[in-house]
Amino acid sequence: MVFSAFERYRDLTGIGPAQVLSEEQGSDYESGQVTLDSGTWRIRTARITPTKPGAFVAVWRRSSSGATEPFGSWLPCNAIPG
Repeated sequence: MVFSAFERYRDLTGIGPAQVLSEEQGSDYESGQVTLDSGTWRIRTARITPTKPGAFVAVWRRSSSGATEPFGSWLPCNAIPG
């Protein structure tokens, strides 16, 4: 999977190379996890809304039952860049 939004962010900020581990459940959102010097980041690409101006980002995961739920505080995540 190509993480074009993250690659642009990385190039603009000069944070250096980083490997993104894609998350299968969020593939429509370029969903992934990347570890940088500052910690673990969850990354998503915003979607354009079809009926309203602007974009939105959803940050969630699938539970073992298949339902969507927020990330728990026990999961590694130091940043969600916006």
